[in-house]
Order: sequence, then structure tokens, then C-alpha cells
Amino acid sequence: MKISFLKPIIGSIIILIIIYFIDVNKTIDLLINIDLIWFTLSICIIFIACLVISRRYQKILRYHKLKTKFYFQLKIYYEGIAFTNLLPIGHIGIDLWRSKAIKNISDFSYLKILNTLLSDRVSGLLGLVLVSTLISIIIYFFYPNIIFLMPNLNILTISIFDFYLILCISLSLFLISLFFIFRILGIMNFSNVKFIKYFKDALNIKLITNSFILSLINNILVMTAFWCCAHSVGIELPYLLILGMGVAIIIPSVLPFAIAGFGPREAGVIVVFSLFGIGMEEAFLCSLLFGLIFIIHGLLGAIFYMMPNKN
Repeated sequence: MKISFLKPIIGSIIILIIIYFIDVNKTIDLLINIDLIWFTLSICIIFIACLVISRRYQKILRYHKLKTKFYFQLKIYYEGIAFTNLLPIGHIGIDLWRSKAIKNISDFSYLKILNTLLSDRVSGLLGLVLVSTLISIIIYFFYPNIIFLMPNLNILTISIFDFYLILCISLSLFLISLFFIFRILGIMNFSNVKFIKYFKDALNIKLITNSFILSLINNILVMTAFWCCAHSVGIELPYLLILGMGVAIIIPSVLPFAIAGFGPREAGVIVVFSLFGIGMEEAFLCSLLFGLIFIIHGLLGAIFYMMPNKN
């Protein structure tokens, strides 16, 4: 069996295991009684986040001397969301759709297009990790009462929150070091090695810095939308806590065996929320509603697909 078939199967198994352990009737009852105002607000916030993401990729392409209209970027991003809703290939579906659209309007090679998409993803990941790191540091030094909400459990002799903070800081330092590593390799005449040149171009400091503010804004918006989903289910965790847990909540949703983001994210949210005494059903539904937002936006992507290309 090809690995491409194994990925959605693994994601499906994770979802089925979660459904087996939760109280389905309770989950349905919670779903019927969700606060639609909070859920609607989360949908609107994700729309703004999609605007920010589209603008970020527009700036990255402009850096590579390809000027595109903002409407075109928004259109192909939403079409990509619709594409991932149809096929269980995860977030990579958005990049595949974007690469096809850029190829149709430019003389860029697919390698160069992938280079721009890698820059976009790295910028987004760096924004996510730094937001989680900075907020966790703020919680640690200025809002220790939030830490007291967590149980007194240790990982490798340190508290869970301290372990998570160290993890975020390590990820931040690792990502930042990559920029300098590939820059140094480029200076040391390793640029003739294809993969080094590829990553050196994608991890261009000036390029990433140019789009970094948009990545910060995007990740704050996404986690704010998740916080709204939590409120719609009746989960009232501090806003800073949700904002700081971005790495633990978002990264599982982009794993290759996630089905349109579903599966690993729900498992991750259940584990994280269980630390605060929140039931599996509430945590599962919160994550499910968050994923449902993107399905709704995928419907908007289908509308964009039927609209003319105005690049």
C-alpha cells in the first residue's frame, strides 16, 4: 500500500479512537447548546486571518519580482482550503493549489514556486513559535496564577509548564539558527549544492523579516479564534493561556496524517485541556468546531473557484 493511503488511514484511526472513548450523547448535547455568537465571531476572525495570510504570500512573491493582485492571492488561498476539504491530504493541499495557480500566471519553475511556499511556511511557523514563547514567558513572570491552574505533574523532574516553556524556547532558537546556518554555508561556497542553495534562498532573512509581522498577527488571530471556540462550548480558560498553547494546539493539525487538520489536533487538545480538568467531550468539541470553521471557509473557496480570475 502506498504511503499516501496510509496517512488518511492513520488520521481516521485517531478520530475513531477518540470517538470510542468520549460520551457521544454528551458531545451531541454540547453541540446543540453551543453559543453561536462566539462561534460566529471565530468564523469572522479566521476570515481576517486568511486575509493576512494572503497578503503575506503576496509580499513574498513581490520580493521575487512577481506582482500579483491581493484578490488573486485571496482567491487561490480559499480555493486551496476547498481543495483540502475534498481530499484528505492536509495543509499541503493549499500549497499544491497555490503552486499550480502561480505556475499558470508566471514563468517560475516549480522549484522556485516551492521555494516561495517554503518561505511562507517558515515565516508562519516562526510566528507561531515566537508567539507561544513570548506569551509563555509573560505568563511565567507576570501571571503565575495561570500556571497554578495546571496539576502538579512533572516531566523529567520539571513541571509541565516549565517543560513546555523550554520546548518553545528551544524551537525558537532552532528556527532562528537555521537562518544563520544556511547563510554561512552559502558564504562558504556551498551554494553549488542544490539543497543548500534552495534552503538558503527560502530562509532569506530579509524576506522572512519582511513578512514576519503578518505571521505574528495571523497566529494571534488564529489562537483568538480558537479561544472563541472554547467559549462557545463553555470552556473559560484565560486568553493568555490559549494564546501561549499555540504550539501544542496548531502543530498537531499540520501533521501529514491529519485529515483536513482533524485527528491529531483533537488528540492534542484533549491532552492539553485535560491538564486543566476539562472533559474529553468539551475539548473534542472545541477542536471540532475549530476545524469546522475551515470547512465553512472551504465553501467560500468553492464560490471563489466559480468567480473569474482577475489577476
